[in-house]
Amino acid sequence: MIPGSFVALGLIVVAAWLTRPLARWQRLGALSAAGIFFTGALVVESLTGALFKGTGSSLLYVMLQVVEEGMEFTGEAVMFLVALES
Repeated sequence: MIPGSFVALGLIVVAAWLTRPLARWQRLGALSAAGIFFTGALVVESLTGALFKGTGSSLLYVMLQVVEEGMEFTGEAVMFLVALES
């Protein structure tokens, strides 16, 4: 089975290739949105999972979950704004 991080990396590479014809600001906005989203989805979620495995549910775990979901939502919002401005 392929780890999810490799799939996400492949999606980022494909997105970078597909955004080539866009204007520079659109491409940077889209790739920034993807970077914010995947940082939350991969990095922060990995930290959250390791913390939960070690300590179970705690205040720090809940706070990291809020950060993770916030980063994912922020990435989606940035992508929406880029698409809206197109």
